[in-house]
Amino acid sequence: AVGNTKLNLASDYAFTGTVSGAGSLTHITTQTISSSVSSVNFIHGSNNVVFDGTYFRYILIFKNLIGDANELNFRITNDGGSSFLTSNYVSTLLRVFSNTSSQGSSTNFHTDKIRLLQMNQASALSSGSSQGVIQLDSPNITQKPNILADCNGFDGSYNIRSMVGGTHTTAGTYNGFQLVLQSGNITGGIFSLYGVSN
Repeated sequence: AVGNTKLNLASDYAFTGTVSGAGSLTHITTQTISSSVSSVNFIHGSNNVVFDGTYFRYILIFKNLIGDANELNFRITNDGGSSFLTSNYVSTLLRVFSNTSSQGSSTNFHTDKIRLLQMNQASALSSGSSQGVIQLDSPNITQKPNILADCNGFDGSYNIRSMVGGTHTTAGTYNGFQLVLQSGNITGGIFSLYGVSN
């Protein structure tokens, strides 16, 4: 153990052993979208998805998202994906945006979903795309699920960043979620789900 030993940060040191308390990240599955889909769903027990009490927390990382519509949204399911909840959400989105000559910001909230990114999605990677990181509570606990997201995109004219926090006001166990545009389809993107061990 290092204890109270003073270390000269200009020197080199060799460390052996293991680091405890840092947790670990396990890749669960990746969905690569290359044709038009109405949503990207992660449902426990389907298509290699693990989304239950196995992990302390879950992280979804996505990149190269393109589509033929706007406004990327998040919804949860508690019935294995037969339906997705469309009420009783509480969320806050802080949006900042800029182009080559102007900048601005806005805030909004929604109760029928958690909005992740408020922008017109680029329709081709040559024009722009979106990326983001979404943190999710372990779903196998009877409490209100917390969602934390940081997303960014370029629509061909503006760069838009969204910082989002949200929850569903009904406590309960849920077993999946989806990313869906407000209208239209997702036409491309890579979506990777990870589990975090405590």
